[in-house]
Amino acid sequence: MITVNINKQSYSFSPPITVGSVLEQLKIGSQGIAVAVNNCVVTRSTWTTQQLDEGDKVMIIQATQGG
Repeated sequence: MITVNINKQSYSFSPPITVGSVLEQLKIGSQGIAVAVNNCVVTRSTWTTQQLDEGDKVMIIQATQGG
């Protein structure tokens, strides 16, 4: 198991784990979100290949409507 920090909460996953797999396991839809790993934006096209390592810090940002 590896532990990654997602939006300041720790989660454990069986390796190998990708950004796309994390979103799927946490039931987070892909519409209207942006993902950064260790303060580097991860493009949507690489979510299924971008692997996470022990201790990575993931930030998932959800766009919201408002005004």
